[in-house]
Amino acid sequence: MISQNRLLVVTGDDLERMMLEARLRGAGFSVTSVGSAESALERLAVANYALVITTIRLPAKNGTVLLREARSHDPDIEVILISHEATIETLMAALDYSAFAYLCLPIAQDLLENRVRAAIERRHMRLSRAAILRQLSGPILRTTETERPKVSGSFSVSSTLRLGALELDPMRRRAALSFRPLPLSSGEFELLHYFARHGNQVLSVEQIARDVLGVDYCSPQEARDLVKARIHRLRRKLEPDPQTPSFIISVRGAGYMLTTPPQAEQ
Repeated sequence: MISQNRLLVVTGDDLERMMLEARLRGAGFSVTSVGSAESALERLAVANYALVITTIRLPAKNGTVLLREARSHDPDIEVILISHEATIETLMAALDYSAFAYLCLPIAQDLLENRVRAAIERRHMRLSRAAILRQLSGPILRTTETERPKVSGSFSVSSTLRLGALELDPMRRRAALSFRPLPLSSGEFELLHYFARHGNQVLSVEQIARDVLGVDYCSPQEARDLVKARIHRLRRKLEPDPQTPSFIISVRGAGYMLTTPPQAEQ
């Protein structure tokens, strides 16, 4: 439905706002555009949007503040942050608030369309997962679970991804190591899930930055710094000794790899 795919564009630059709106309308999207975070929040209070596209710098409130407050209206709304200059600080802020992507202006038309469609698709997938979970939350789920040690909330057999002692349930967005729940943020879960899907494979920094962090424009050094910071945070929650990682290991000159965590002794 068109109403489910509406976009809200937020930028204080009139020409920039007009051009973004025209480009997105030309690509077939339903678009509303406003010039401030306050105006955006007023729109979000009375209408449903699938995606907010906002600049980092806005009058009064910046884009990351808008992102956080937009989620109070709709926890499933996707946000793409845009800026004229990418810095590690703004990239980290975007990731800390689980922005779908961070794009640096000027943005190529094919990249803009690709990121917008991918953001909308991720929202649809999240809403579909939630609907499935509601349907499975009755007696049928309880009677089909296998008899095994449980972690908090228990994993459904059909959705769980296992790699040695590591278990991830993408539908519930829960992770456990040796049956011990891992308190991961949304971004940390996405990163670990990506590693688990490519278990025992070396992943380049560029792959991780693009596929997991949604960063399509940054220098190789910025990508390395950004990915290194995210992996450091994840290791603190995953590794027995984060200073000597044994699960997510660095492969010199190539990237990072998730090794198979050994099964705990029963």
